[in-house]
Amino acid sequence: MCRGDGGSPSRAGQSGPRWRVLENTDGVVAQIGPGQISSSPPSSIVFRPRGAPCGVVYGLVDSALVLPDEYRTNSLCGGSQIKIQCFSDLWLHKKGRRGQMSHVDDRPYLLGVGLDSTLRNEEHEELSRSYPEGNYASIYKEHGKELGNGGWPKMGMDNFDLLHSAKSHHHLPSIVHRYASFLLRVPFSKAYGILPWALCSCSEFASIPSISFSTGGILFSNRTDQEALLSFKSLIINDPSNTLSSWNDSSSVCQWPGVFCNHHGGVSALDLGGLGLTGSISPHIGNLSTLRFLCLQDNHFTGTLPDQLGNLLHLQVLNVSSNFIGGAIPSNMSKSSNLITLDLSANNISGGIPAELGLLSKIQVLKLGSNQLTEGIPSSMGNLSSLTTLDLGTNMLSGSIPTELGRLRNLKQLQISVNNLTGTVPPSLYNVSSLETFALAANNLYGEIPSDVGLRLPTLKVFHCCFNEFTGPYPPTLHNITKLQSIRLSHNFFAGSVPPGLSTLHDLTMYNIGFNRIVSSGSNGLDFITSLTNSTKLRYLAIDENLLEGVLPESVGNLSNTLSKFYMGGNRIYGSIPASIAQLTNLTLLNMSHNSIFGEIPLEIGQLKQLQMLGLARNSFSGEIPAALGNLTMLTELELYGNKLEGSIPAIFSQFQRLLTLDLSNNNLKGSIPRELFALTSLSSLLNLSRNSLTGPLPEDIGRLENLAALDLSNNFLSGYISNSIGNCRSLETLSMSNNSFSGLIPNTLGNLKGLQSLDLSSNQLSGSIPESLGKLRVLQYLNLSFNDLEGEVPKDGIFRNLSNVHLEGNARLCTSYLCPRSSHRSISVVLLVIIVASVVSALCFLCLLYFVRREINTKVLPTADSIKGQHRMVSYEELHHATEDFDTVLYDLVKRVRV
Repeated sequence: MCRGDGGSPSRAGQSGPRWRVLENTDGVVAQIGPGQISSSPPSSIVFRPRGAPCGVVYGLVDSALVLPDEYRTNSLCGGSQIKIQCFSDLWLHKKGRRGQMSHVDDRPYLLGVGLDSTLRNEEHEELSRSYPEGNYASIYKEHGKELGNGGWPKMGMDNFDLLHSAKSHHHLPSIVHRYASFLLRVPFSKAYGILPWALCSCSEFASIPSISFSTGGILFSNRTDQEALLSFKSLIINDPSNTLSSWNDSSSVCQWPGVFCNHHGGVSALDLGGLGLTGSISPHIGNLSTLRFLCLQDNHFTGTLPDQLGNLLHLQVLNVSSNFIGGAIPSNMSKSSNLITLDLSANNISGGIPAELGLLSKIQVLKLGSNQLTEGIPSSMGNLSSLTTLDLGTNMLSGSIPTELGRLRNLKQLQISVNNLTGTVPPSLYNVSSLETFALAANNLYGEIPSDVGLRLPTLKVFHCCFNEFTGPYPPTLHNITKLQSIRLSHNFFAGSVPPGLSTLHDLTMYNIGFNRIVSSGSNGLDFITSLTNSTKLRYLAIDENLLEGVLPESVGNLSNTLSKFYMGGNRIYGSIPASIAQLTNLTLLNMSHNSIFGEIPLEIGQLKQLQMLGLARNSFSGEIPAALGNLTMLTELELYGNKLEGSIPAIFSQFQRLLTLDLSNNNLKGSIPRELFALTSLSSLLNLSRNSLTGPLPEDIGRLENLAALDLSNNFLSGYISNSIGNCRSLETLSMSNNSFSGLIPNTLGNLKGLQSLDLSSNQLSGSIPESLGKLRVLQYLNLSFNDLEGEVPKDGIFRNLSNVHLEGNARLCTSYLCPRSSHRSISVVLLVIIVASVVSALCFLCLLYFVRREINTKVLPTADSIKGQHRMVSYEELHHATEDFDTVLYDLVKRVRV
C-alpha cells in the first residue's frame, strides 16, 4: 500500500535519468529538477541535465504541457519556427493513462522521441504480444523514412541521427504524425518511466508548429513539496542508512529515495519505513497537498503527531507505527476524509480516542493498539461503516464496550485485548457475522458466552477471551465453527466438560483452555485429546490447571508433528507416560507437573531433542534420573522436583550447555554433587538441589556459576568448608545452604555479592566471627546465621542496624557491642600497667621516707621513750598528697579507665 498508487508515482533508483516539467512563474522559466537554464527567454536554450547527452527539456508523459506557451511566441522562437536541438529516449510508464495528443493547426506532431534501450526483455515481450505490429524496425539507418505500418524505431540514441539529418522539413511531419498516431494506441499501463521532450529553438526546420502532449491536467509545481521535504529532513537527527543524504536542491524531489510522485509531478507517497530514522515529524509535512501515502513505520520518531496532518485532504494511508511518538491523537485527523488506513500502533500516544475519528467514513483499517490510550471507546466508532479492522488492544482503555460496535457489519478484525474494559460483551457484537478475529483477552469482562456463538459467528477464525472473569459452561457450539484457527479461553471460570466437535477443527493451530474449572472423570477423561489428532496444524495445546482426570492416551503420540508447546500440568492425570510421546519430535515445551503420574521417567523422552523446557515436577516418578535426558542439549529449564527419584545426579547433565534453571529438589538423591554441574556456566536463574540426601564437600568449582541468581543447597548432608570461590558468584540474589554440616569460617568473600538479598547459613557448624563485609551488602534484606558456633561482636553496619531481619539465635558466644565482655588481652595489659606504675611510685615513696628518717637521726638526739610519748604530729592531706607526688590521682584515673 505504501509502494505506489493509481497515479503511478516514479521511484528513485530506476535506471536512467528521470526529469520533471519546467514551470513558468511570472514570466520567468523556473526549472524543477537538475541542470541550469536562463532566467530570461534566449534565442536558444541549451538545457543539460545529468546523464543526458545533449540539451533537452523533459516533461512527464501525463503532464499537461511539454512545451510551455511562451516557447511558441516570437519572443522565444521567432513565431512558429523551431529547431530540434536534441533527441533523447522514450521512457514509458508502467502504470499510467492512455495518452492523448493535443492538436496545433489541426496536425498532431511529436518531436524527438524514441524507445528506451533499458526496457527489460520481458517488457519487450509483453509489448510485442499486445502490439504484434511493433517489429522494432531498424529505420534509423534510413534517414527520413516514414514509420510505415506502425513500426517502432529501434532503441537508443541513434534516433537523434534520424531527425537531425532530415534536412527537408517535409519529411518530419510525416514521421512524427505516424509515430504520434502509434503512441495514441499504446496504453501507458504497459510501460514505465517518464517521457523526455526535445527543446526547440529558433533556426532551421522552419514552419514546424510547436506541439504539446496532454491528458487534460495543468502544469504542476513541486517547489512547495521540496521545501516541505527539506523541512522534514531538517528534524532528522540520525539517518543510519544515509537515505536522506541525497535530498538537496540539486535534484528533483521525485528522484529522492523514498519519494514517489504522481503523473503531475506532485509528491503522492513518502515511504521511509524501517530506516531507523531518529527525530520528530515536521509540521511542514502538512504542505504536501497531493500526498496520499505517508509511511514512517519502524523508526525512532519522537515528539507528537503534528496537527497539520489534518491538512492532507488526499491522504489515504498514514502509518507511523512502531515509533516513540507521544502526545494525543490530533482531533482534526478527521479532516483527512479520504483516509483508508490509519496505523498509529506501538507508540507512546496518550489521552483519549477522539470522537471525531468517527467521521472518517471511508476508513477501513484503524490501528491504535500498543499505546497508552485512556478513557473509553467512543460510541462514534460505530459510524465507521467501512471498517474492516479495529485494533485498540494493549492500552489502558476503560469503561464498557459500546453497543454501537455491533453496527460494523463489515468488521473482520476486532482487537481490544489488554485493556481495563469492564462489564459484559454487548449481545450485538455476537451478531457481526463477518467477524474473523474476536479478541477480548486480558480485561475485566464477565458474563457468559452465548451458547449459540458458533452459529452466529460462522466465519470466526480467532476467538480470544482469556484472562477475564467469564463464567458459565464451555460454549457448546464453538466447535461448529470449522474455520477456527485459534481458541484461547484460559484464565476464566468456565465449567463443564469439553464439548464434542474438536475433530472437525482441521485448521486449529492454538487450543488453550487452561486455568478454568473444566471437568472430566474416569480413565477415559482425556479422550478429547484423541479428537485433536485431526488438527494437523496444531502448534500450541494447553489444558493445564483444570479438574481433568484420566490416563494420558497412547494416541497422544498422534498429535500434530508441528506441536511445539504442550501444557497439561495441575490436573488429576495418573498412570504412566506413554512411550508414544517420543513421536512429538518438534516439542519445545512439555509440562506435566502437579499431577499424579507415576512410574519411571521414560527413556523415550530423551528422543525429544528440540525440548527447551521439561516439567515433570510434583508427581510420583520413581527410579533414577535416566541418562537419556542428557540428549536434550537444547534444554533451558528442567524441573524434576517433588518426586521420589533416587540415585545420584548424572554427570551427563554437563551437556546442558544452555540450561538456565535446574530444580531437582525434594527427591531422594544421594552421593556428592558432581563437579560437572558447576561447569554449567549458562545457569542464570536457579540451581535447586535442596531436600535430598547429598553428601560430601562443596566443590571449589562453585565459583564458576558467575551468572546464577539463586542457589539452594539446603537440607542435605553436605560438609566441609564453604569455599572462598563462592565470592565469584557475583550475580547471586538468593543463597541458602542451611541444615547441612558445613564447618569453618564464613567466607569474607561473601561481601563481593553486591546483589545478595537473602542469605541463609543456619543450622551448620560454622565458627569464628561474622565477617564485617556482610554489613556492606546494601541490598541484603534477610540474614539467617542461627544455630552455628559463631562468636565475637556482631557487626554494626548495613543489615545489622536492624536486627529484626537478622537471625543469630543459637550462637552462645555472639554479643552486641554493649553486652560483650572485653577481651582478656586488653584486661591483662591494663592490670600490668597499673602494677608497674604502683611499684615505681611505692619505691620512690620508700626512698623518700628513708631519706627523711636518716636526716632526722643525723640532726637530733634520739629521744627516749618518755620523750617520744605524746609528741605525734598530725599530717594534712595536702602534705601527704605533695609527699607522694599525686600518686592518689594517678591511681584514680587508672581505675576509671579500666572501668570504661
